[in-house]
Amino acid sequence: MRKFYLFPLLFFFLAAQNQFDALRPFFGFNGSQSLQSGVGLATVAAGDLIPGFSYNPANLGLQRFTTITSNFTNGQYTSGVNGQSESGFGGIYAAMPLPVYQGSLVLGFGIHKETDFSGSYSADGVKTSENGGIYMTSFGAAIEFSKHLYIGGNLQYYRGQDEMLSEWVDSTYYFNPTYRGFSGSVGFLQRMTPRFQIGASIQFPTKLWVNDRFTYSDHQDGENSYSGTWKYSLTRPFVFHIGSAYNTRFFNLFYEAEWTDWSSLKFHSKTIYEADLELPVEIGINNDIRSNFNSTISQHVGAVLHLPMLPLHFYGGYQYLPVPYSGYYDKDLREVVSAGFSMMLNQHFSIHGSWQDYYWKFQGEPEDYQQIAFGVSLHY
Repeated sequence: MRKFYLFPLLFFFLAAQNQFDALRPFFGFNGSQSLQSGVGLATVAAGDLIPGFSYNPANLGLQRFTTITSNFTNGQYTSGVNGQSESGFGGIYAAMPLPVYQGSLVLGFGIHKETDFSGSYSADGVKTSENGGIYMTSFGAAIEFSKHLYIGGNLQYYRGQDEMLSEWVDSTYYFNPTYRGFSGSVGFLQRMTPRFQIGASIQFPTKLWVNDRFTYSDHQDGENSYSGTWKYSLTRPFVFHIGSAYNTRFFNLFYEAEWTDWSSLKFHSKTIYEADLELPVEIGINNDIRSNFNSTISQHVGAVLHLPMLPLHFYGGYQYLPVPYSGYYDKDLREVVSAGFSMMLNQHFSIHGSWQDYYWKFQGEPEDYQQIAFGVSLHY
């Protein structure tokens, strides 16, 4: 049985299960929280200014007030004259300090959209589309281990799906992989001086279980149509985050680097075999992953400007996102620019929003994905 699979960003080809199936759930568009998106996801050392979830759970230790933040998003994918949009719930997150004798103890919990899947393409009588996403439920805690040194940890549960449809003149292909899985992270944050702090975290391997339902419809001969389900699991390797923050009364600067060795990504299935050979397909896929995928270092830079005498803040960010394989993206790269704002309406209520634009060239053609997020926060 052969599988028509949509390549990332809707470059498609006929193939059996392959290494891109393993990468797919980790290669979407991130950032459904407006404050985090506004500073380009450079949040590993930004906990005292950017409340909400980050991959450094030690940031929670800097929270001094109970905060509840929720977000809603709208995303728009564009490729030439083709487009795909989707709106929905971005997430909700709460941080709650607990009274302790000395230092701090803060709990954090919530759910947010970790990854957006979106795409649209049409050419030579073929129309394809993609939409979906993965939500993360997280629970974390942080303590002030010693003066100005915070450590924390959290657990994460993932659940979501991706829908991909390709319509040809004489046939239709439909794929609907569903995902569920677990991960966790630990981290620290050290305040070096009143203005400068550093942070780092390790995200443990993420384990996902996948049920990939597929349907092939032959419009000319219905007897050739078929459907079924591929079942497999994926293990994303360790992800390392490190960065810093420089804080003054009127502005803040943030930096974060994120390293992942994608050649260590693992595919496993007890039910999928190579055609005619009766060998587990994971042998070939994992060999292809080691041969074709590289490690990447993503760069995130953000800034915040505070207007004097006004409860209004402006955010800006940039992300440099290398692609873990070669030959399809110009310079093997995606980039993101972002901007945002927040405003305190009173002592207990604030509003915030952000805009971010992923842009790249795929086989020489410009494409992009823009997202607008809007949120509200309660502080007490």
